[in-house]
Amino acid sequence: MRIGVIGAGFAGLMFALSFAREGYSVDVFEEHGRVGYPPHCTGIVSSRTMELIGSPAKESLERRYRALWIGANGVYARVEPSGYVAKLDRELLEALMLEELESLGVRVSLGTRVSLVKPEGKIWVRGSPKAYDAVILADGFHGRIHKRLGIGYGGEKLLGLNAIARSRRGYDDIVVDFSERLSEGFFSWIVPVEGHVVIGTATRDPALLKVKMRALARKAGVEEFERVYGGPVLLGPPAERLYRGRVLVVGDAGGLVKPLTGGGLYPNALAASLASLMAKRGVDPAVAVRKALCRVSRELWAQYYVARAILENKGALEKAVLLSNITGLTGALKGSIDFDRHERIPAIGLSNPFRLAGVIAGLAILSPGMLGRAAELASGLAGSRRLKC
Repeated sequence: MRIGVIGAGFAGLMFALSFAREGYSVDVFEEHGRVGYPPHCTGIVSSRTMELIGSPAKESLERRYRALWIGANGVYARVEPSGYVAKLDRELLEALMLEELESLGVRVSLGTRVSLVKPEGKIWVRGSPKAYDAVILADGFHGRIHKRLGIGYGGEKLLGLNAIARSRRGYDDIVVDFSERLSEGFFSWIVPVEGHVVIGTATRDPALLKVKMRALARKAGVEEFERVYGGPVLLGPPAERLYRGRVLVVGDAGGLVKPLTGGGLYPNALAASLASLMAKRGVDPAVAVRKALCRVSRELWAQYYVARAILENKGALEKAVLLSNITGLTGALKGSIDFDRHERIPAIGLSNPFRLAGVIAGLAILSPGMLGRAAELASGLAGSRRLKC
């Protein structure tokens, strides 16, 4: 059976690799002359995602972290998630994924533009049609093909910016800051790597981006940027229509990103792994991808409600961090927070009911509006479980 993949960004490469590893005949088409460029992602992943990607992730590893400092306006909590968090060299990662594909006999056509795609699984390249049992469409947020087919992501995006620089301050852990002065509608980040840091932020208003980056640079002790890169940051939720016939849309084109962070490596690696596993068991590959996308979409829809509760209530987040530190909840949750499964955050504190009660009581006094938001969050999480796709 034959799989056609359009787009050789991370999502396209991941699906191609997952099927090729199971022995499927795979063709990859990429309109640019190289993969992994230009980068726009910071490359932060969990240990689980490292395993899903496989050897290319391990070989492109830049650094591991045991903790993240999360907070706003000078109030932070040191959070140690389960497993570890890693920083990958995104350009190297995708180059290594390409190498593995070629070693598996996958035909990768760089600098090749697909002119037409039909729902029955046909792709036109240079005027000639090719038929596939499943077409994985990873043509990116701005892609024209998924839009022509009436599928894929049409939700909100921010503009994100990363800068590589040297810092006067020493950082051991990742810093995630939700202060409005450093980001607008999102958060900023400081990621220490050997010899330098990667700092970044995202905003709804592009005119504010330079202002926010300058403020973040001052906070991080950075005077001069060595390299700057960026791109769209999607806020989700994933598209309601992720397929048409045998054509299935993935990656940014489908909004398959974690809504709290905009990270797409975990959801696409998971979907690709699930799809190839089902196909190996005899499920039609197009059906397998559709079922995998449905499973991952339910998870991301649930994450979307958690992301809204956090990003739209940054003042309450600051108070919650402070109260968690005071009550000892932060330390009690050591090793129990899943870096990928943000929809589980509201339930984590239930294993520490007395400390959680102190946080809730404090929020009821300091941020009364959070009680209404909590009810909305619970309703959204319940609804996401009934999502049909």
